Amino acid sequence: MSKSVSKKKIREQILERSIRLFAKAGYDGVSMRDVAVAVALTPAALYYHFADKEQLYVDAVAYAFREVTGVLKSAIEDAATPLAQLESVVGVATKMLAKNKSLVRLMQWVKLDSDRQRLQKLGTTAFDELFLTIHKLVGKLGPGYNASLFTVSITSMVVFPFEVMDTCRFLPGYESKNDDPAVLSRHVVRLLHQGLSGADDGSQ
Repeated sequence: MSKSVSKKKIREQILERSIRLFAKAGYDGVSMRDVAVAVALTPAALYYHFADKEQLYVDAVAYAFREVTGVLKSAIEDAATPLAQLESVVGVATKMLAKNKSLVRLMQWVKLDSDRQRLQKLGTTAFDELFLTIHKLVGKLGPGYNASLFTVSITSMVVFPFEVMDTCRFLPGYESKNDDPAVLSRHVVRLLHQGLSGADDGSQ
C-alpha cells in the first residue's frame, strides 16, 4: 500500500470514529485527545492529519453528508419524473435516517451550535451540495414557490420526526406504525403533493 493510500485510509478512519464521537457528545463534548484514543493514535499523529478540532469537526460532518448526498443523487437519477424523484428521495432519506441514529444525533448537535463562523463553514463545506440537490428538484416540483424555503420545508418534514420520535411515543394519537419510515415517507409525499385537500380518505 502506498503512503498516499495509507494516509487516506487513516484519515477516513479518523473521520468515521469522529462522527460517532461528535454525534454522542457534540462539538464541545469531544476533545482531540478523545479522538486520538478512539483511533489509537497519539495526539501528535492526529494533528498531522487535522490542524485543530474545528477542522476535524467540519471535515467529519462533511464526510458524513457527502455519503448522504451521493445516495440521494442516485435516488433522483433513478426516477423519471419530478414527483417520482420526490418519492424516491423521501423514501431513501427516511430509510437512511431510521438506520443511522448517529446521523440524526449529529444533525441535532449541529443545530445547537451557536458559533456562527463554524456554522458558516458547515454550510459551505458540509451541506451546500445536499441543499442544492434538493433545491434543484423542488424547482421542478413547484416553480411558483420560494425554492429555498421549499427545500428547508421538505428537509424538516423528513428529519424532524426522527429527532422527536422518542417523545412522540408519549403524545396523544401515537401509533407504532408512525415509526415506520415507509409510513412517514408516504405521508410526507402525499402531504406535499396533495396538501390538506388530500386528507379526506384516511389513508397514510
